[in-house]
Amino acid sequence: MTRFRSLIPAAALAIAACAVPADNGPPLSASGEDLSDDPFITAEAVGEPRPCLFLRRVNQTKAISDRHLLWEVVGGDLYRTEFASRCQPAADDDSFRQLIAGQSRVCRGEILQFFDAITQFESGSCSIGEFVPIGRAEDIRAAAERAAEAEYEETS
Repeated sequence: MTRFRSLIPAAALAIAACAVPADNGPPLSASGEDLSDDPFITAEAVGEPRPCLFLRRVNQTKAISDRHLLWEVVGGDLYRTEFASRCQPAADDDSFRQLIAGQSRVCRGEILQFFDAITQFESGSCSIGEFVPIGRAEDIRAAAERAAEAEYEETS
């Protein structure tokens, strides 16, 4: 009985360690580069977040870190979504598909299944958050350039 009691605290500690999210820290690229200053990650919302996007309106998607995906829709507007936790397959730029195929939209809380485009082997799956509108790519790039120029002038 004594041996069993000594295992309870160890088991509780192991469970607690698993429950603590291990994603404190900045968003990272596949090579481990800190992307905290990436203009698409820092871009402020230009409207209310949406719970879903209709897939027929999505032109392309791009992983911008191990925490974020960009969704470009018809007309050039961008939406940023954040994963529930770090998603290394996204940072590795693996392709993805919805876990529930045949859907007409993708929604917050949905699980995306990542896979290697060449081998078709699954590399992981990650749950996404809501879709935050951040504007158009050219506007975000222009704002980042203006901010960099202003910072340069301040330090000169």
